[in-house]
Amino acid sequence: MASSTAKLLGIDDGEDDDAPTPRKAATKPATVHEFQKALDMLGIKDEPTKVSPGGVPIGENGRPRVTIRKPSLIDTAPEPARKAAGYANQVVEGVPLVAPATDLAASAIDATAKGFGQGDPNPYGATWMDRFTSARNKLTGATKEFAAENPIGSTVANVAGGVASAIPLAMTGPGAIMMGLRGPSLGLRTLGGGAGGATIGGADAALRGDNIGTGALLGGGVGMAGPVAGDLAHKGTSAALNYFLPRQGPLKGIDPINVNRLVQAVEGETPATIAAARDRIGPHGFLGDLNQGMTDLTGAAAVTPGPKAVVREAYQTRMDNQRPRIEAAADAGMGTPRRDMVELEYLTTEAQKAAASPLYNQWTSMRVPPTERLKDLIPRLKNAGAFKRAEKLAAISGEPVNIKFFTGGPQKDFPTAQTWDYVKQGLDSSIEKAYSSGDKTLARKLIGLKNDMIHEIETTDAGKVWNTARKTFADYASLKDNHAAGYDTFLGGRSGLTVDELKHELRGLSVPEIQARVIGARAAISDAMGAALTGDTQMRNKLLAPNNQEKLRLLIGNNKQADEMIKALEQEHLLGVKALDVMGNNATGASNVGRAERKNLLMPNPAPEWGFDIGKPGTYLPPSIRDQFTISGMINARRGERNNVANNQLGHLLTMPNGPQMIDLIRGLSNEEARQAKTFARTRAGGNLLTGAVSGPGASVVRRKNSQSE
Repeated sequence: MASSTAKLLGIDDGEDDDAPTPRKAATKPATVHEFQKALDMLGIKDEPTKVSPGGVPIGENGRPRVTIRKPSLIDTAPEPARKAAGYANQVVEGVPLVAPATDLAASAIDATAKGFGQGDPNPYGATWMDRFTSARNKLTGATKEFAAENPIGSTVANVAGGVASAIPLAMTGPGAIMMGLRGPSLGLRTLGGGAGGATIGGADAALRGDNIGTGALLGGGVGMAGPVAGDLAHKGTSAALNYFLPRQGPLKGIDPINVNRLVQAVEGETPATIAAARDRIGPHGFLGDLNQGMTDLTGAAAVTPGPKAVVREAYQTRMDNQRPRIEAAADAGMGTPRRDMVELEYLTTEAQKAAASPLYNQWTSMRVPPTERLKDLIPRLKNAGAFKRAEKLAAISGEPVNIKFFTGGPQKDFPTAQTWDYVKQGLDSSIEKAYSSGDKTLARKLIGLKNDMIHEIETTDAGKVWNTARKTFADYASLKDNHAAGYDTFLGGRSGLTVDELKHELRGLSVPEIQARVIGARAAISDAMGAALTGDTQMRNKLLAPNNQEKLRLLIGNNKQADEMIKALEQEHLLGVKALDVMGNNATGASNVGRAERKNLLMPNPAPEWGFDIGKPGTYLPPSIRDQFTISGMINARRGERNNVANNQLGHLLTMPNGPQMIDLIRGLSNEEARQAKTFARTRAGGNLLTGAVSGPGASVVRRKNSQSE
C-alpha cells in the first residue's frame, strides 16, 4: 500500500531515505485528483506553508506536505454522480466567453476570501495574485483532468453547451449576423460569420489564457465555413428530397425535372387564382395558358427540339379553329345561326297571321281615332314623307290602307292600326336613308318623331291591339330594313352610333323587327370573319370593344346570353395572345430575342469548360471531340440525356386541355409546392443549426482540444 500511495503522491519511497524525495522531472507528476486521493487513503492532513503552481502544498524542506482533511461531498459521492457532475461542468465549459469569465470571477472571489487566512505568512499565498493563480489552476486543472479521462464525452458535452448558448445569441439581430445566420446573400453571411467568429474566438482565447491570434484566426476561419456548410446542407438536402422522393396521384410518372419546373410555374398561386385563370382561358385553353410562368415554359418548349413539334401543332390547330368557336358562341349568344333574307319570309305577316287570325283581323280593321297630340304630329309626319311611304308599302304588300285622318259629317273614317304601322315603316325607311347618307342628325330627329307617334298610339283604345300585334306581326319590307340595319350595327353606317343612340332607336321596334336586327348582326359577324385571312381575329376584337359589348347586350336583350357570348370572345382573345406569346410572330420575327432566352429555360447548365493546358494531355484533343473525354463533357452528356427525356414529356403536359385531368394535375402541383415548402423550411432549420454549431462553439472546442493535447 505504501508503494501505491507513494505513487499517488508522486514521491520516491526509497528504503534508505529518511524523507521521500520528489520524483524525477522526467516522470509524469501526479495530478491534483491523484494527490488528493492519496491524502484520503493516508487519512492525514498537512499545514501548507506554500502552494506549488500545480496546486500541491509544499513544506519548508521542499517536500510535499499533507494534512488530514475531511473528505468533500464530491469526493465521497458515488462514481456515477461524480461523472454526472463532471459532464455538467464540461457542458458549461463549452460556452465561449461565459465559461472562462465565470472561472475568472470565481477565482477572484476565492483569492479575496483566502486573503484572510491564518498565519504569517498567509498559508494560501503571500499575494492576491498567488492566491488567484492557485484558485484558477485548481478550477481549470480539474476540468482538464476530467476531459483527459473522458475525451469523447467531454467533447460532446462541450459542443452541447456551445450549441445551447448559441441559440439565444442567434435569436438577437447582432448575434445572428455574428454567427453568419442573417444577411441578404451567402457572401455577406460568410463575412459576418468570419468577423463574428474572429471576435468571439480571440476574446475567448484571451479569457482562457490561450494564444489570442490563434483564437481569432481559427474562429474567423470556422465562422466563415459555418454559413457555407449550412447553405450546402440546406440546399443539397432540400434538392435531394424534392428530386428523389416518390410522388403519388397525378404526379406519378412525371419526371422529377418536370415536377420542379411546373411547381415553380404555379408558385404563389392560390385555389382562387387558379380557378379564375381556368375561367379566363375557357374550355379550349391549355395548361400552358394558365399563367405567365406556364406560358414561359410553353414558349421555351416551342423552340426546343423534341417538344417543339407537339406544342406548335397544338397551338396552331387551336388557332385554326377559332372561327368555328366564335360562330358557335354567336349562335348561342344571339339565339340564332346565320340566316339570309329568304329565311326572313317565315317572319312575315303571311306566315304569322295564319297562327293568330283573330288578332290579325283586329290589327287590319280596328280604327285609331287621332288624339290631340296625335293630330299635332300629322304635319310633322307629312313633312317627313311618312304617309307617302306608307301608301307605297301598302300597295306593294297588297294591303288596304286608309289615309283619311279627318272626315266631315257623322261618318268618321280613321286609319287602322295596320295603316299606322305602315306610317311607322315609312319613317323607318327615311331613318335608314339618313344613316346611309351619313346624316346622323336627321336620323335622330326622325327616330324621335317615330317614338312620339308610337307613344301616342299606345294611349288610344286601340293601343292594346297595337302593342300585341306589333309583338306578333311584321311586314317583310320592315323586316328587310331592320335586317340591313342590324347588319350595319358593327360594320356599316350604324357602327358609329353611340350606345345611347342605339338604345333610343331600338325602343320603337317591334319584337319581330328586333329579331330581324339580331339576325342581320349575326350575318354580319359571319361575313366579316370570312372576308379576310385574319377576319375572325379582327371581328372578335371589334365585338370586344366596350361600346360594342353594350350594343350586343341591347340587341340580344338577354344579359345572361350576351355575357356568355362576350366571355367566350374574351377567352378567344386570351388564347390568341397566349398563342402569339408561345409561338412568336413568324412573319416579323419580333420575338426572336425572347424566344432565344426562353430556350435556355429547358437547357441544363453546362459544367465549366476546360481550355488548353499544356500540363493536361486531355486538352490536346480537337475541341469537337474534347468534351466527350472530359469530366464536364460526360456530366453534360448525362444531364442532356435526362433533360431531353423530360422535355419530350413536358410538351404533352403543357398542351393538356382545360378539364378534369388538368384540374387533378394542378391540385397535385399545389400539394407538391406545399410539401417542398415544408421541406425547404425544415432543411433551412437544419442548415441554420449546422451553421450555428460550426461558427458558434465549433472553433472554441477545436482550439481547446488541440491545446490540451499539446
